[in-house]
Amino acid sequence: MDKNSKNKDKQLKSHPPKNAESEILREHIKKEREAAKAGKRPYYLKKSGDQRDRLVSRYLAAGHEATRSVPHWRQGWCYL
Repeated sequence: MDKNSKNKDKQLKSHPPKNAESEILREHIKKEREAAKAGKRPYYLKKSGDQRDRLVSRYLAAGHEATRSVPHWRQGWCYL
């Protein structure tokens, strides 16, 4: 069991961007389910929305340098 946990830790450390993307998707799916339970119409994420969310999280993780690193043509829909 100890070997298995070490292997999982190595996998998580070696692919952090992939894990962040899957975490964003998990959060969105959770919101969809909550909306469906509440009787509201769920918003299904499109590929462009997924890309936007990834960019926003990446730029927010950069901190105060985010506004300088956002290309001008993306500032309109990136909401930074």
